[in-house]
Amino acid sequence: MSSWIQRAKKTLAEIIDTTLEECKSEMNLKARIHVIGYRDYCDARRFEVKPFHEDVSEVKDFIGSLKAQGGGDTPEDIAGALKVCLMQDWTEEANKKVFMICDAPPHGKMYHNCDDSYPEGSPCGNKIEDLMKEFKEKDIDFNCIKLNNSVNKMIEIMKQCHDECEVKDMAPQISEETGRMETDYEVTEKFKKYAADSTAMTVKCKVAKKKGMCR
Repeated sequence: MSSWIQRAKKTLAEIIDTTLEECKSEMNLKARIHVIGYRDYCDARRFEVKPFHEDVSEVKDFIGSLKAQGGGDTPEDIAGALKVCLMQDWTEEANKKVFMICDAPPHGKMYHNCDDSYPEGSPCGNKIEDLMKEFKEKDIDFNCIKLNNSVNKMIEIMKQCHDECEVKDMAPQISEETGRMETDYEVTEKFKKYAADSTAMTVKCKVAKKKGMCR
């Protein structure tokens, strides 16, 4: 994921700015952002967490410091990352949204067909199914940014447990207009537009709820 992370850092910062501008223009809503970088059990720093924060510069600095490193088998501790995400200080009455960027499945052969040091699943007992149901129960919108097909099986299971789980395929596609593969720049721009549009819709729904127009 390292090359994608390098491209995405600037893009994520731009998306944060767009989100804040959208909030300001819509009844001056407040936005809090938190970020979780995740790796695997064999890595010294399995998770890097920036708790919910309104200081955008701090969040951007944190994103800029993240690096893709470590690794052993193909899967990552996605289940652990989702657990950490749920443990954050979510505001109950807020509109809540998660963007999960993934290029590898979680541990457990039920989620993939890759090599796996923990074929029975998370050694900590975390289950994707239970975690996704909790996101649903807490009314947290879930967006999965898919970078390749190794996560397909996991995504189908996630969607079964959270029927509003939205998936966006960010793997390079062959353009119907030109017949060539999308460039890194085009993929990054596609991600930027998707994230910005999705966040803007969440903000507008929050405003509509305040006005009694959205359920």
